[in-house]
Amino acid sequence: TIFKQINNKVSKILDLQWTPEIQYVNVVFNGEYWGMYELCESVKRNTSCRLNVDDSGYIFEYDLFWWNEDLYVKSPTPLSDPWPMNYTFKYPDSKDITNDQLGYFKSMIAKTEQSLIDGDYQEFIDIDSFVSWILAHDLLGNHDGKGSNIFLTKLDSTENSKVMMGNLWDMDRIFEMEGEWDPSHNMFFFKKLFNSKNKAFVKAYKDKWNQLSTKLTDDLMTYLDEFANSELAEAIDK
Repeated sequence: TIFKQINNKVSKILDLQWTPEIQYVNVVFNGEYWGMYELCESVKRNTSCRLNVDDSGYIFEYDLFWWNEDLYVKSPTPLSDPWPMNYTFKYPDSKDITNDQLGYFKSMIAKTEQSLIDGDYQEFIDIDSFVSWILAHDLLGNHDGKGSNIFLTKLDSTENSKVMMGNLWDMDRIFEMEGEWDPSHNMFFFKKLFNSKNKAFVKAYKDKWNQLSTKLTDDLMTYLDEFANSELAEAIDK
């Protein structure tokens, strides 16, 4: 429970696109108490909250379980993953996507992945969003920063819109990486970014850490003290 609170606080400090809201609920079914559960917003498009993607844009997932979906787009270049991962859609829905939309997406992904290899990635990705996403995972020591939890967006289908990391997701195994990077640090897009001849990403990562490290530590300690004495913590204990 406290893991989710910390995760959401870090997400907001690092200014990720969106932080899913949560609410704790007591579940009673047919008169029998089943325990306390976490009710969480799902990953979806909403122009006034959640992921604010234009109707010509995309919300997609770099998905370990792509084979469960009706439609997927194969990752066109080797990203040095230990297992095959491909792209699936959250928006548009796979049953609604047109041939033109699918064609645009395939071309866009091919260019974006190739840019990670060539080193001209600044033309195609929003560096700050990628820095914030992986810095959160490194800071939180997430043992499971892979699989069905890597969400990305392209806010619209214009050339001015770059691929962005979306929100944090599936952070139930934080603080398990003692003295190590989160696994995603050396996988997927990030292995290419950290080892690229273009050091813009590495510089941005270091700069953001230097800018926010003290604030992150102080804000988290203050938040934990406040949470420990809150009505919510008392209710959870009860």
